[in-house]
Amino acid sequence: MRVLKRVASHKGVQHHKFQFSVELQRVRGLDITGCPPGVKLQAQIYRKAKDAVFSSPVRWRPQDQGSAEWCEEMSVVCTLYEVRGAKGSPRTDAHAFQEKSFRVAILQVQDRGRPRELASADLNLAAFASVDSGIERSEPREHTMRLQPRA
Repeated sequence: MRVLKRVASHKGVQHHKFQFSVELQRVRGLDITGCPPGVKLQAQIYRKAKDAVFSSPVRWRPQDQGSAEWCEEMSVVCTLYEVRGAKGSPRTDAHAFQEKSFRVAILQVQDRGRPRELASADLNLAAFASVDSGIERSEPREHTMRLQPRA
């Protein structure tokens, strides 16, 4: 019996390496009833487990609309590949990239063991990428995410 592996072919496709700086500001409306007082939360951005980037732990404030504030910058590096246009049709965007989805998760820090995931959302970083004559683009873009609670 053969094992077939899916291999992404990027042969002949232009690739660009990007470093994204994600500033995590706050999470609101997080209901974690039943948890002990003084619960610490941590944010995580990852594509695969080995690429995970963690924030520093902060205290959850149930009296303030169930919020936690970080005001912390997290850095993610990834390679984006340009989208190939359909044969015979010109591309409408000079630098459109294939989707590169990362997961943003809010974790409850445990005294022992691994952190428990409370809520998460997917973030397509390709939507924030652009190539402008090789010049670094650093103006910030605000993006609000709706996190889905973990069942």
